[in-house]
Amino acid sequence: MVLLSGGWIEVGPDGYTDIIGEPGDPDIIAIPGLPSEGLGAQGLASKETPADNTANRYITTRIDNKTLTPGQSLTIIDEREQGQVNYVLIKASTGSTASAGKLAIFLQLDNYAQGGIDSGVKNLTLDTLTDLNLPSDLPGMFHLTVDKTDEKIALFRGSDQHPHKERIRLIISNTDSSQNLTVDFIEVVRFQNKVLR
Repeated sequence: MVLLSGGWIEVGPDGYTDIIGEPGDPDIIAIPGLPSEGLGAQGLASKETPADNTANRYITTRIDNKTLTPGQSLTIIDEREQGQVNYVLIKASTGSTASAGKLAIFLQLDNYAQGGIDSGVKNLTLDTLTDLNLPSDLPGMFHLTVDKTDEKIALFRGSDQHPHKERIRLIISNTDSSQNLTVDFIEVVRFQNKVLR
């Protein structure tokens, strides 16, 4: 079928054409879970009425054996969402590379990050956590579960009283200026209630 200025025509295989007139109005198919726009347009999303994305699921993010070059930052998660962090667990080891304490952790939940948002993503290092010696029963704060010279494990436990409503972002950085840094594993478990646009 071809649309010409005079209307729709059907072109046969031998070049013979029949004028078949205008096609009918398109059918609107309803898609469950999507909002409607206008009369009869059930189930269609537009820029004015975007889809309501509800996830209601647990998400586990796991990265093993990552090497960060001097000064390198790596974004693990950067999502606009509503949800709840269950925990974040990060292990760094020294080996023949930079000190495990040179690893910086930046976990932003909405407008909050331990160590401050305005201070930059490299402010809270594992060496700083050693100096702070925070207790393990403070939800919403990183603390060290293992604190050795060649191995450090940082744990963040989420708080039911403080879910994130707009954004979650996790960035790790090597603050050593001359040596690579080994991150043995990073594990994040969170409940994603809703994805935001």
